[in-house]
Amino acid sequence: MPGGHGLGESLRRTWRGHVGWMLPLSVLVVSIVGLGVIVRERSASDPDVAPVVGEVAGTSVVAVGPAALVVQVDDVGAAVGFTVFALSGDDGGTVVFVPASTMVEIPGFGLDPISEAFSVGGAELASLTLRNLLAVEFAHVSVLDAGRLSAAIRGVGDLDIDNPTVLEVATGAGRIETLWPAGPVTLAPGEAAQFLEITGTDETELDRLVRHQAFWKGLLDARANVAEVGDEASLDLPAFLDVASLRAEGLAYRILPVETLGGAEELFGVNREELVPLRELLAPGSTTGDVGRARVQLLNGVGTPGLAEPVTELVLAAGVTVELTGNALQFGYETTQIVYYRDDQIEAALRIRDELGLGEVVKQRDPIDVVDVTIVIGADLAELVGLG
Repeated sequence: MPGGHGLGESLRRTWRGHVGWMLPLSVLVVSIVGLGVIVRERSASDPDVAPVVGEVAGTSVVAVGPAALVVQVDDVGAAVGFTVFALSGDDGGTVVFVPASTMVEIPGFGLDPISEAFSVGGAELASLTLRNLLAVEFAHVSVLDAGRLSAAIRGVGDLDIDNPTVLEVATGAGRIETLWPAGPVTLAPGEAAQFLEITGTDETELDRLVRHQAFWKGLLDARANVAEVGDEASLDLPAFLDVASLRAEGLAYRILPVETLGGAEELFGVNREELVPLRELLAPGSTTGDVGRARVQLLNGVGTPGLAEPVTELVLAAGVTVELTGNALQFGYETTQIVYYRDDQIEAALRIRDELGLGEVVKQRDPIDVVDVTIVIGADLAELVGLG
């Protein structure tokens, strides 16, 4: 969308060289340029009807526990770690570690590493990107530099951690220095940032995240001894971690399912098949039924910069995932078009229209496989989000 940017064309060439579905994007955009081949669809749900509480267009929604996102930054403010805490039920939950170099769709900026979302849009854009990817709402988002991370530990003193592998780094003299051995180690609060941030000799980012798991497990186990019961939805991170620590025995730890991409840089692509059960683990039963999460493309049909982020915020509530963002091949749309391609996708299109409270639901004759619904943002939706 206008005003967006990424890490550079060289990085995008690396990605496109390894992911085959990027090619149909140009076909997809061209196919909806005119909308003259689209057949209008009307539905019995067109009249204004009050929704039934707890049900959205064939989808059952149940309450789940709160979630938090913790972003760790280095001494220059770059994101080096993304940790998602999702509590569920009365005594369980899941902690997910997201590699900073995972290629994801960043609303308004396209396909880039999740670290770039934080770089260009801070915690707000990073959390929106991960909400879109993981289908989880965050009650709290916290950015931890070395000082704040140390403060989070200081309340429980030194941490006893089971370090999964020896952490070694190369020194300027061409020698290898061991920072921490494998096995039981005691970590002082001021050492936490280095322990989490450094990628050791011959380590990958995934190896480093295994160390993140050992750290957070050790911290939550320690907090469990001093935790106070409070409001689960509190926007205070220590209070949230206290709640999580009281569930320490029931927490599952996962690294975001990714696949290594080739090239000079260490980049990862999300394994979409394994992502589906992870979403269910993060929010058990939050979305069930035959509808599922529709894949959506957002196209800017008016030319106003900055529309992708606020529109993504709105459509996520319809139980969809934004897979692609970009510009329509022409601007000047007055009415937002919500385009679906197969009859089994109409429910998702209607859910989106109901969530937005505007737009025209239409069907395109030629089916595509890249997305289920395309939203061409018109002047009406731009005005709704305050950018009209």
